[in-house]
Amino acid sequence: PASAPAGPPDEPGAPSTPAPSPSPSDGAGGLPPGYRTHHAPEGFSVALPEGWERLDTSRGSGPAYRVVFGADGDPRTLAVTYSERVGSDAVA
Repeated sequence: PASAPAGPPDEPGAPSTPAPSPSPSDGAGGLPPGYRTHHAPEGFSVALPEGWERLDTSRGSGPAYRVVFGADGDPRTLAVTYSERVGSDAVA
């Protein structure tokens, strides 16, 4: 007896199994590889690339402060501005 066809052939270029989804974290606190959590004494936390540290803290207007993070030899920086006083608009 004749056997039934096995089904349509795979489409050219189509993967036979789905590609794995990229993982955004290494499982250690939800941070991507190469990052660590910095806990600032002012009460906030921020994920920083390995090798980055606090570079400067300056006082702004009123009760506002600015903390700058970066690494030696890297022109990129991250500035976090925060206030000791909460206003009616958290974004202002």
